[in-house]
Amino acid sequence: MPGTPDPVLGSSLLTHAVGALAGVVAVLLAVRYRDDASPRTFAAVGGAVFATLALLLWFFVRVATDEFAQLSIPSLPTFAAIVLASGAVLFAHTALCLYLYGRAGYLSPLFVLFGATEFVVWVFLHVRGETDPIGLYWLLFGPLVVGVALALAGVEYGVRRVAVGGGVGG
Repeated sequence: MPGTPDPVLGSSLLTHAVGALAGVVAVLLAVRYRDDASPRTFAAVGGAVFATLALLLWFFVRVATDEFAQLSIPSLPTFAAIVLASGAVLFAHTALCLYLYGRAGYLSPLFVLFGATEFVVWVFLHVRGETDPIGLYWLLFGPLVVGVALALAGVEYGVRRVAVGGGVGG
């Protein structure tokens, strides 16, 4: 179908499997390295590594499939700003999830980290769509992930407060 992105790995199911594996690895790394640094350092380093790897995945997939020639880039500064904005949002949602897990031990951010990682890998492993995902990530998907992470952490906070504190006022 015109405008529908093609999975680079040949199948959407295989691409989901690779994304899910990447999500599991991200969560396992978070669990493994949680106590090795302060929550801020843990979040900052994890967010930077995640954003860098995600942008490299996006870049190399487009180089390998010659998709840069197909991208409609209005200007180099605009393109750079979009890539940097997407990198900042990738960093932000990962760092937020890792900070909430590292600081308070919340588990819901790990589920968000898994889902976001699976989605990022899945979408970045698709080419030839109507819009490149890097152009939408900073504007739509990334902020949605941040909102979901905050909402679920808020729910987890409330449940823990009621379960441990003996009620809302306790």
